[in-house]
Amino acid sequence: MVRRGPRPPGSRKLDREVILAVGLVLTKSLPLQDVSIVRVARELDVTPASIHYYLEGRDALTLGIVTLFIHDLLAEWPQPRSSWKPDLEAVATAIYRHYVRYPGIAAYFAAQNRFRVFIPAGEQRGAEHLHRFLERYFAAIAAVGLNARRSAVYSLVLIQFIIAAAHATASHQLPGEQDELGAVMAALDRRSYPNIHRMRASYLGLAGDDAFRAGLHLILAGLQAERRKQSG
Repeated sequence: MVRRGPRPPGSRKLDREVILAVGLVLTKSLPLQDVSIVRVARELDVTPASIHYYLEGRDALTLGIVTLFIHDLLAEWPQPRSSWKPDLEAVATAIYRHYVRYPGIAAYFAAQNRFRVFIPAGEQRGAEHLHRFLERYFAAIAAVGLNARRSAVYSLVLIQFIIAAAHATASHQLPGEQDELGAVMAALDRRSYPNIHRMRASYLGLAGDDAFRAGLHLILAGLQAERRKQSG
């Protein structure tokens, strides 16, 4: 347990929840790895020492922000209503939307696994939210009816796809948002590159949500095919 000294002057309006809420808001414009104690202190117009009174270091800040992110995602979790396919589609879409809302979290998890599926021992507050998320997520996959091995594979494939799609959407990595790509493709010789010209306009016109839905439907189709094969 961290021992605290006297409360820092001018920090009476601060508490752990306020600090983490500000940190989470910052991930709408900054990668989580760039949200430091100094940056949060500047946002709150307090000294870094005031933040350290509530959070013992950078890891505690990062983990706290991730925990709050997961807590808010659980609050928006769709309730199961019908069969596995529309239910899993609703779950995947809710996770995707939440990551798009906080691009800095998507950027962080697109680069590393830290705090995504594991919370260090002793951080019970964070572990509880993560465990609840994993249980609900795994339940949505398990409802498909595949064996444990194939369910685990699709659980990993789906969450990796969701994070990558959200990161691409939020960070404007789509083809139409790459300034020079259209001009480069248009300048290519049509006889040498007929398929590029055939798909150029459609490719450049893809929106993030369109790409996400298309990818999700491919994964759902794969799940459905394996379900039929297993039952057969």
